[in-house]
Amino acid sequence: MADKVDLKKSLDAYQARRGQFRIVDVPELQYLTIDGHGDPNTSPSYAEALNALYPIAYALKFASKRELGFSNGGHGLRHSYAQQRMNDLQQRGMRYDQAKGTVAQEVGHFDKETTEAYLR
Repeated sequence: MADKVDLKKSLDAYQARRGQFRIVDVPELQYLTIDGHGDPNTSPSYAEALNALYPIAYALKFASKRELGFSNGGHGLRHSYAQQRMNDLQQRGMRYDQAKGTVAQEVGHFDKETTEAYLR
């Protein structure tokens, strides 16, 4: 079995630092993305796109396990999303606790304490 790759340790662009905003070089990789416009807090199309993205991420995770013997998993998607979303909401003026509640709902954890683990 191949060693698990931790992109947060090997790529600087994946190392989010709380309270620090910086420009990073993101290498050319393949990503699952949601593309659109409008306010993610109120746009039904955003919620629909997010709901469509998770099953695809998990299908890829299991396909990777089957074919390669390992997967870096789709769970990292939640961590990256939660951290980026927190930064975005706070930049828009939302208080930390309020932003954490919004992110908790968006990642499917309806309590703020569980969501805290995603923000580390």
